[in-house]
Amino acid sequence: MKERSNGGTGMTGNTSRVTKPAARQQSRLAGVVPNTREGFVDRVSNVVLKGHRATVTWIDPDLLPGVDPRAVYGVAVVAFSGDDELVMVELDRGIEVPAGTVEDTDESLEHTARREAWEEACITLGELHLVQLMRVEWRDLSAPMVYVPVYAAKVETMAPFECRHETYARILVSSQEYVDVLGFGTKRDREQLIADAKTAVNRSGHARIFRR
Repeated sequence: MKERSNGGTGMTGNTSRVTKPAARQQSRLAGVVPNTREGFVDRVSNVVLKGHRATVTWIDPDLLPGVDPRAVYGVAVVAFSGDDELVMVELDRGIEVPAGTVEDTDESLEHTARREAWEEACITLGELHLVQLMRVEWRDLSAPMVYVPVYAAKVETMAPFECRHETYARILVSSQEYVDVLGFGTKRDREQLIADAKTAVNRSGHARIFRR
């Protein structure tokens, strides 16, 4: 199901438009050597992230406290609006889970996740669970290696969608549709993400969604 605001500009499908990571973010990370200890390497994939070619290594999320905060590029959120329904958003570069860069005013990475979920999808989240940690090496940018934590949560409230920032629509999809068609990375990457996210949120029990 796709929801648009009355005044929104509609776009469908993926596009080849490329948007570079913010210059502020690049300068903020310049010269940074990420401070992590050795941990297990789960898998490596060559992907397109934010319109750019990148090599992503999924590493132990327990290593996040050892990562230099300046090397955390942004966060992503797998938000479940039901047992098997995800909230995604339509942007000019395609359809994605809510995600975005860390702002100077964000109090924590969890704050970033909640802010992006509200700004892009007009949803509030219940308990957040860190389920994956991506180490990103850009293949077509002269930019330092960065990290992207991935959180999972159940949707707590879903307000009427409003088109704002770069978001054109809010879309509700099944987990299988995410794996087969819409998700990030390889099919194996998507299957693992859904499995990790479901395991995490199901520990918290079922939450009622309030639509406003």
